This record gives sequence, structure tokens and C-alpha cells, in this order.
Amino acid sequence: MASNVPQSQVRKIVFARVLKLVQNDLSKLTKWIQLIRNMMNTPSTAASANNRRSEEEEEEEINEMVKILIDLQSFCCLVKNFTNLQTQESVKFLSKCFQVFCDLEIISEDSLLKWFKSQQSKSPTLPLNTSGDEKQDDHQKNQYLKLREVGGKLLQMLMEADSESSEDED
Repeated sequence: MASNVPQSQVRKIVFARVLKLVQNDLSKLTKWIQLIRNMMNTPSTAASANNRRSEEEEEEEINEMVKILIDLQSFCCLVKNFTNLQTQESVKFLSKCFQVFCDLEIISEDSLLKWFKSQQSKSPTLPLNTSGDEKQDDHQKNQYLKLREVGGKLLQMLMEADSESSEDED
């Protein structure tokens, strides 16, 4: 059955639901990895190892990964998912998701770098509270930047690990 809903919108909704399901037990995320891969139109790494992909296909894959990271960052900033009192919980959740996504090759170092450099990671694209509560809006913006910082630290660790492993090979 065809739908007029853009795939990006469907992915956002499904991804948010999956994150909500695993919010209290991140180990359940591995059960949903194939669905996330399918939503990204990303072949598994085993299948793609046999086929040479074009730079365009690789760039498209990285862009899909960046969208996943932006969706994850937005999810962790929404008050309905984490209240103001749970700021640390959202940071921990994001950090764990980043780690799991890296380990399971849902995201790559390249996609993490592209996400970190993107304008979307710096400013919320999520709806700010329309209650007129400026303090709440500021908290949400600060939370968005704090989560970006968490991603930056992971990126730095990955880059340091890469440079150490390349030094060991020399």
C-alpha cells in the first residue's frame, strides 16, 4: 500500500518509538537494529563488503546515519521523554545509544563527524515549548548543545583510538 508520507517522516516516528521502547533497557536495542538498518536503506556490512559501493552511495549512507543521529539528539531533548529533572539521564541515554550504534555499525566515525559539524546538531530543530516559558526553552536549547558535546567527546575518543591503532601498525 503506497503512502504519501515521506520516508523521512516515517523513519522519525518509528525511530522515536523504538527509542521509547528501549529507554529503560538499552540492551533491547539490539533486537531493533535490523529495523533501523532497513529504515536507513543500508545494506548490512557483510553484504556490502562484497560489493564496491560508489562514493555517492557511501555519501548517501553517511547522510542517513546523520539523520539518525539528529533524530536521537532531538529525542533526548524532548520534555515528554526526559523531564528537566532527568537531564543527566538523557545524557547517559544518548551516550549509551552512540556507543551501541558505533559497536553495531549503525553509525560510523564519518557520520558522527558530519553530524557534529552540521548546523542541525548545533540548534534544535525540534518544536520548542509553546507555553511561552523562556526558561524552559533555554533549558531545551542548552540540553541540545550538551548532547552535541557528548557526541563530540565520543568522536574525539574514536579519532584518538584510530590514531593509536595506526601508530601501532607503523
